[in-house]
Amino acid sequence: MAGPDPAVARGRRALRELGSRRAILACSGGQDSLALAACAAFVAPRDGWDVHVIVVDHQLRETSGAEAAAAAAMVRFLGLPVDVIAITVPGGAGGTGHGGPEAAARTARRAALLAAAERHEADAILLGHTLDDQAETVLLALARGSGAASLSGMRRRDGLWARPFLGLRRDETRAICEAHALRPIEDPSNDLEGPWRAADGSALRRIALRHRVLPALTEILGPAVPLALARTADQLARDDDALSELARDLADAAKVACEGAAGTCFDLAALRAAHPAIRTRLIHRALAAAAGEGVQIGSVHVGEVDRLVTTGGVHGPIFTPGGVIAQKVNGMLMVASPQGDIRGR
Repeated sequence: MAGPDPAVARGRRALRELGSRRAILACSGGQDSLALAACAAFVAPRDGWDVHVIVVDHQLRETSGAEAAAAAAMVRFLGLPVDVIAITVPGGAGGTGHGGPEAAARTARRAALLAAAERHEADAILLGHTLDDQAETVLLALARGSGAASLSGMRRRDGLWARPFLGLRRDETRAICEAHALRPIEDPSNDLEGPWRAADGSALRRIALRHRVLPALTEILGPAVPLALARTADQLARDDDALSELARDLADAAKVACEGAAGTCFDLAALRAAHPAIRTRLIHRALAAAAGEGVQIGSVHVGEVDRLVTTGGVHGPIFTPGGVIAQKVNGMLMVASPQGDIRGR
């Protein structure tokens, strides 16, 4: 008797390696998340998992309600329980804040999924990101001039967030859908001429990479380009973990009482003695913790504070995103949030 399609077998194996027992699965009705749901429908009853699918309706297009209902119907066809959750994206299709509608929708969706995970007491939120998504993420990080933390891409496990298909290709998720007679919903925002645009009116950067840059790189350098980019992310993830651990150790060793000042303080001599790669990570963590969730701390801001630390005669203050202030006080680097204290992570 013939076994399952090789892609189906790989998908099921990748899901089993996750080892969850009570999970939320985010399904848009697109190819990747439908393939993940199909594998979960096989694995869950056999391995004693409790998997509940969440379809998020962003309400950004007139057809979004019907598409969410169609996605839920396919999930029920697979035999999994499913809820459709309608959310409101700030700014609607125009989006608000940094990143436009794509980022605003992602933030609202993540909040809805976290709330669902809490209701269901889930130990994981399963996402359908693939190796091709990882390759795009690495290229975008390279274009921004990012460091190891961003170049390491998405993690297979990041707290509750889990991406079991990060080693699978999109052609494999397509094969999984075909093997289960599923017809994925096509999201027009994934098209080059889709409704969501960059600030200059051009295609979204990730979509342009997907349709133009990666195919060109593959034509010039060969079909292994996405695999190589994903491998680079894996290697840098290990390096990033090691450097982050050293930065935590430095923070523990250098942290001192602020002597009445409101904020978090570090001994300047200890910071100056540390390797720049470790010191700048500590600075990034301190700024991000003070700024709070959702505030982007860039390398420019970290560099300004690092120069403050290493340059004599300059005391600041340095103002960074989220209203955070960094300055030198009595032989210390003080980092303070707008509320005057550090909201720990």
